[in-house]
Amino acid sequence: MKVVHINSMDVGGGAAIAACRHVEANLHNHIDAQLLVRSKRGNKAFVRKLSFGLRSPLKLLYKTLHRRDLKKMGPTGNFSVMKYGHPFHKDKAVREADVIFLHWISFNTLSVKGIEKILRLGKPTYWYLHDMFAFTGGCHYSLHCKEYTDKCKSCPLVSNDKARQFIERQLAEKLQLWRQYDNLHFVTPSNWLAECVRESTLGKGKDVYVFPNLLDTDLYKPLETSTKEKLGLDVSKKTILIGAADLGSVYKGGQLLHDCLKELNPDRYEALVIGNASEEFTKDLPINVVATGFINEDRLLVEAYNASDVFVITSVADNYPNMILEAMACGVPCIGTNSGGIPDLIRDGKSGYLVKERSASQLKQKIELLFSDREKYLEFAHNCRQLIVENNSYNTLGSHLDRLNIKR
Repeated sequence: MKVVHINSMDVGGGAAIAACRHVEANLHNHIDAQLLVRSKRGNKAFVRKLSFGLRSPLKLLYKTLHRRDLKKMGPTGNFSVMKYGHPFHKDKAVREADVIFLHWISFNTLSVKGIEKILRLGKPTYWYLHDMFAFTGGCHYSLHCKEYTDKCKSCPLVSNDKARQFIERQLAEKLQLWRQYDNLHFVTPSNWLAECVRESTLGKGKDVYVFPNLLDTDLYKPLETSTKEKLGLDVSKKTILIGAADLGSVYKGGQLLHDCLKELNPDRYEALVIGNASEEFTKDLPINVVATGFINEDRLLVEAYNASDVFVITSVADNYPNMILEAMACGVPCIGTNSGGIPDLIRDGKSGYLVKERSASQLKQKIELLFSDREKYLEFAHNCRQLIVENNSYNTLGSHLDRLNIKR
């Protein structure tokens, strides 16, 4: 069986990480697979950049036009326009594939018509959704809006009527060109996103499957020795791990996280940031904050997770965060908001705690509760590792493909 996965990039963002891992899982299970991308930045052998030939200048043009369109829309959060895209349907790997997986194909990777051209090939096509964009008029997360269940009229996340009219037209075009194809199936890593697809106008009546993100649990695992000292951390304190990417984003709930950290006892707690925390975020925090800087090596990420005692995530909207997956694989309990797909990973009272209210004091209480009972903490750490090995390791791929009715 030949499988081709299509994503915008191979490096940069959670979808790129997840798509690469899905291909690695295919290869681990002796399935002929590759990742086809618009932009290749890494050096993985299974990743191939689409050949543009004489169309290369269009890449820059599309980028310019896309940014122009978004500026006119003035959106809240991430939006995409699907006017522009490249001819992935002509690529040999796509034409010869037995199964096609689409991943994050925004930012001028594929247009609405470009996806229809792939569907027209008649091959089983599974769109693995990393956010809501496939079935909305343009937003990647709708926040509290439910217009995607109808026609995306009167979008509250853009700044003017002209933008609202475009969003309604873009969803209408998706409906007109895609719904007719029975070979289009939707796959999501979280139960939350699967339910959103089923409620959507585009997803009604379509096959919708839940297929979690995977990772190499032989690589992401608990280490025999602590790595705290190596990262400049205090071994006598509890280390709270946070992710620095887009803490100012409307989706990430950075203010809640900041307010919680501000209340913690600096003699007992410190924070480890994967990435670079902004001065605006850290300047008035009483606890010590250590930042790793940008990390692009799995080995160094594993060391960072193993230097941590808990991972805390305060997202307002999130699908199936890779950092929770990675932390749990390394035996690190997690505390997070009851948002999106986070409850699929954090089992409340088993692998960590969910915060039901967006309250800094409640988040602080959950952190203190986690460390109040050593035996309970060790049980949580064991459960974290066990849950990921059983549900998300590369060895589980076969059972997930069976649920998608993909015969190997």
